[in-house]
Amino acid sequence: MLTGLLAAVEFPTGAQVLISQSFSNINQEIPDGDPSGLADSRTINTAAQGPILDVNVTLTLSGTGFGAVDGDIYAYLSHGSGFAVLLNRPGRNGTSSLGYDDSGFTSVLFDDSAPHGDVHTYRLTLFSDNNTAISPYPAALTGTWAPDGRNISPLSSGALFDATIPTAFLNSFNGLNPNGQWTLFVADLERGGTARLEGWSIEIAAVPEPKHFAFASSILLLACGYIYSRRRID
Repeated sequence: MLTGLLAAVEFPTGAQVLISQSFSNINQEIPDGDPSGLADSRTINTAAQGPILDVNVTLTLSGTGFGAVDGDIYAYLSHGSGFAVLLNRPGRNGTSSLGYDDSGFTSVLFDDSAPHGDVHTYRLTLFSDNNTAISPYPAALTGTWAPDGRNISPLSSGALFDATIPTAFLNSFNGLNPNGQWTLFVADLERGGTARLEGWSIEIAAVPEPKHFAFASSILLLACGYIYSRRRID
């Protein structure tokens, strides 16, 4: 009987559920040289009510010609009190006010624990210097990277970028309810060329709906009661 009771308990694998939402074929131009940018808001509504454990985001931005470059782009994700800076003008620093002149981001996965580290200095990671472009030039960045995280105005001086410690990561969403409105914001801060938001997706690991735990707890209490009563009888 005890075996049957325990078999009836369905514990969530790793005590979490995975929520995946993909927003493809957006294909919207980002206003050129305009800090008002483009906001894409999506509502997530799932049965999972428990707190968020982890968030990863995938982003695809295309550039037109040699003008829409990565160093122009500022992008963040917001939800409730959470705020993560995905891109803050990659390559912009005290010696380069324009940043990297590669063109676009193709299915770039942002993950706080990415082994490559900070996307802001991706050329240093790939080529050990800030001057080598992705080949064939102009090409788009791919791969898995940690968010930029620099929570400063994208209009700040390059020197301030050097001095700023990244703090605005995806873990800012941990502990929040996954349901509700999520907003991706993208802006192109320099004139010349056109950037386009092709699409984005989000993957959220969250604690399962509380009733699963309540059910499991009830079954375990019954099982413990059964064991206790059997011992008294024996």
